[in-house]
Amino acid sequence: MTLPTRRFEPESVVAHLGPTNSGKTHTALEFLATSGRGVFAAPLRMLAQEAYRRLAAHLGEERVGLVTGEERVNEEAPIVCCTAEMAPLRGEVLVLDEVQWADDEERGSAWTRLLLAGEYRHILVLGAVEALPLVQNAFPQAEIRFFERKAPLDWIGSVAFQSLRPGTVVVAFSRRAVLALAGELNRRYEGRVAVLYGAMPLGSRRVEIDRFLSGGADLCAATDVLGHGVNLPC
Repeated sequence: MTLPTRRFEPESVVAHLGPTNSGKTHTALEFLATSGRGVFAAPLRMLAQEAYRRLAAHLGEERVGLVTGEERVNEEAPIVCCTAEMAPLRGEVLVLDEVQWADDEERGSAWTRLLLAGEYRHILVLGAVEALPLVQNAFPQAEIRFFERKAPLDWIGSVAFQSLRPGTVVVAFSRRAVLALAGELNRRYEGRVAVLYGAMPLGSRRVEIDRFLSGGADLCAATDVLGHGVNLPC
């Protein structure tokens, strides 16, 4: 099997490695925004949408595009947020999120293609600390930056539904399970439950997140998409 290769090496490769809520994506998006041209590539449509929203709010919608398997918004913009499969092979800056997905049997080829053949001046790869060997194999010269979680994560034991406090996110592991969970929670907290899952339309997702963060909803039923770095402070 012949692996893809690039014609020239990037000027810089930086790896941001750490857990969720550690600031690694925020720092990378700041670099992308300052550079003014490039691509943010992620495994999930929801992550691409989140990056698009943040960059568009900062730079203006005319300078940022969104390309996934289901939507194309301003795709000729100087900065494009996309799922990994939709990422072009060349450009100014590549921010490749969740780099550990290169090991995934079904979708890893999209990350491998960008890691081995992506022709960008600057490449930033983001992921878990466990991805360090993968990054060093792809880019022995990469600068490695480790990030630590901004807030502690503590185990507090089992909690009954009737004891949930405002600002709580309850996680299930499929869209069907989340909708069932939201229905059960709504029987106790009628009209006060937001819902969040990966396949939601961008507008609906933003409404639900804003409703939760503003206090319009006390609880949020969500899939484990949160574990992939969706920005939902609570």
